[in-house]
Amino acid sequence: MTYSHPRPLALVPLAALALAASACGRDGGAAAGRWEGTVDTLPGGAVRVQNPEHGIWKAGEGWMLVEELRIGSAEVDGPELFGQVAALTVDPLGRIYVLDDQAKEVRVFDARGKHVRSFGRKGGGPGEFESPGSLDWDPQGHLWIVDQSNARFSVFDTAGAFVTSHRRRGGFSMVPWPGGLDAQGRVYDAAMLPGGTLFRTGLVRLDEQFEPADTFRTPEYEQAAFFYKDEKGTTRMSAAVPFSPAQTSRLDREGHLWIGTTDRYRLHRITIAGDTTRIVERPFTPVAVSSNEKDEAVKNLKWFTDQGGKIDPSRIPGKKPAFTGFQVDEEGYLWVWPAVAEGEEGSVIDVFDPEGRYLGQIRSEAKIGARGRFVVRGDRLYTVVTDELEVPYVVRYRIQGRTPAGA
Repeated sequence: MTYSHPRPLALVPLAALALAASACGRDGGAAAGRWEGTVDTLPGGAVRVQNPEHGIWKAGEGWMLVEELRIGSAEVDGPELFGQVAALTVDPLGRIYVLDDQAKEVRVFDARGKHVRSFGRKGGGPGEFESPGSLDWDPQGHLWIVDQSNARFSVFDTAGAFVTSHRRRGGFSMVPWPGGLDAQGRVYDAAMLPGGTLFRTGLVRLDEQFEPADTFRTPEYEQAAFFYKDEKGTTRMSAAVPFSPAQTSRLDREGHLWIGTTDRYRLHRITIAGDTTRIVERPFTPVAVSSNEKDEAVKNLKWFTDQGGKIDPSRIPGKKPAFTGFQVDEEGYLWVWPAVAEGEEGSVIDVFDPEGRYLGQIRSEAKIGARGRFVVRGDRLYTVVTDELEVPYVVRYRIQGRTPAGA
């Protein structure tokens, strides 16, 4: 199975469209401007979408995040006092499910933020957890939780009752866990890929016996790193070089994998057969790494140096990667976190429609992360933010200006 990498290929115009096309369609009319990018088809059949620097949204017409609910506490013991939020999700009734890895339990809150129930506890028995790392729904409305230490998937109903569990091939863990379920209920798990000289990871789609049936083979990519080797030259430990480009990926609800390497602003969507079907690009201006940021990055590697590792600060790049992470929501919109300058308050997120056209930026006063604690349901966004004391809160935003599909 090969990955169709779009390097130096002649272009076959789909209509070489400098599409000044309206992008009203799937975003419910929120994008009232005109798009000035181009769409081409590569010889292998992949559609390449090249975006301009500026998006479709005109000033004052883009989506806005309006906070309407905050769950959490720094002072009162109880279910609202979170320890380590590993994941969250939402059911069709708007109930919010919060997986607290520190407490090894799931806490459920209704749409008004009132605690409804909690379920799960630390252990190895049915319905118990050791290292729960995700929440996902199957088409029957059951909640799936991966427990990497217990090497299984545990399944619950919406009342928190344990339904069943399925074994998981042990010996390999990733945080955050990159797997999940697609819209058809097929389960995907993290895997180590054989072959080559690099430590490579990918996703496998499991069959009904929870054995690997198909594999996403991601392209080889080795992030720059500092290595600690013993007297025999064997690598014992490594740490990524801060601000060095990395490869990141996300599974979408259609069972496709989106991949990005952050040295450029480019995302690829591939099928499990290894075929590239869509490429989304946007120009970017590199952002400098400040001396303060470099010093802070060196301090954050103390865990490495305390164990004997050595670092070379001169290897830390002077420019930041194009982006730091991305998400794909259930309607196929891409949410990308571009690199920002030191001192930038809150969050800046670039938004692309399901065809890959750049809509514009959303800004938030709170820091919203690109990892697994980010859920979009229609015109609502659910995430985890922290205050100045690093106390976590679950927050629901209304996406002002977005009309959900089918509305």
